[in-house]
Amino acid sequence: MTMMERLNDFKVISEEVLDGCKRAVLRNSKGVTVVCNIPFHTKEEEQKIIDDFCRAAIPIAYPGIDMSKVKYMEVQK
Repeated sequence: MTMMERLNDFKVISEEVLDGCKRAVLRNSKGVTVVCNIPFHTKEEEQKIIDDFCRAAIPIAYPGIDMSKVKYMEVQK
């Protein structure tokens, strides 16, 4: 199963907001239930998360790259 097939296998059972988090309950076709607590972030926190993700993703996408030579990187939504 590809990553997209796995993602599409889950159905959202419920969503609610609790204690500054969004809680989503998901279930796949095999009956496995997953509870995701998704915290709300400020714009600054979101930017830091995106920056950290970008720094981690570039070496995965381009193994052996010298990150000191990367002048610009961007995550497009």
